[in-house]
Amino acid sequence: MISTILFILFFSLLSACVSKLLDFALGLPGAHYDPFIIDSDINTHSIFFLWSFYLALSRLQENKILTKVQNGLREELESEDPIIRNLAKHQFRLKVFVTGRDFFTWEYAVGMCIFCTNFWISAGIIILLFLFPIIPLTSQSFLISIPFFSHVILRKI
Repeated sequence: MISTILFILFFSLLSACVSKLLDFALGLPGAHYDPFIIDSDINTHSIFFLWSFYLALSRLQENKILTKVQNGLREELESEDPIIRNLAKHQFRLKVFVTGRDFFTWEYAVGMCIFCTNFWISAGIIILLFLFPIIPLTSQSFLISIPFFSHVILRKI
């Protein structure tokens, strides 16, 4: 019984850590859920930020708001000074993402919300543990508690 509880806590911690790592790799897209992170803390240079940017950009194009965002930074984006142009590109990416995330629907489940993504990672771990049973069959009903514990751990990290 103790080994089963430790087993479940281990996989809950694994799910929470993978979710947190993915959140950092995506550039902290769920920053508006955390009161200690402001929009300027979103890292537009993260390894997978292009995914976040692409989702926001496609939402803005659907709602025909992209031109308004572009017009706000047009002069800086067309500047001759490379430093101003690079800063404007960073501001453009940030503004597109922050504006576009207001229109997200299903995108929250694919990385834009750390808690939604955590649920799907936990569900994937549960499916893998059902397909490849490591613990006795009588204890597999406890696997359903992995999303709950991983959510609690994620709130505390």
